[in-house]
Amino acid sequence: MTGSPCSRPPPGRPKSSRARSIDRPNDAAARATHREARRAAVLRALDAYAPDTLAVLDVDLGHTDPQVVIPYGGTVRVGGPARRITVTCRRRPGRVSRPPARTGPGGPGPAPRAARPADPAAAPGNPC
Repeated sequence: MTGSPCSRPPPGRPKSSRARSIDRPNDAAARATHREARRAAVLRALDAYAPDTLAVLDVDLGHTDPQVVIPYGGTVRVGGPARRITVTCRRRPGRVSRPPARTGPGGPGPAPRAARPADPAAAPGNPC
């Protein structure tokens, strides 16, 4: 075995993490070559195992810079021929922000809370 076991990425981590290293930084040309090789490998695998599958590559999602944030619970539509990705985020109607006041034995329960300030995200025209 060559090298230290600590120099390898942990199991389950993508091999692309080897494209850069603190002790051996790659120049821009080496990074571009690595990206193209990885892209070609993905397309070869899709062509071999799932030739009718739409491949979406080179989208800055997740831990990238710049980063595009996808809201949790949103709907994502991929339009392959149009080369367009649309993300829709909507608030669920009837969402309860606090539990209802108690009723029954022991009285009506605690006094209602003060009204919360308006949520700018709930403004008309803002889907998030």
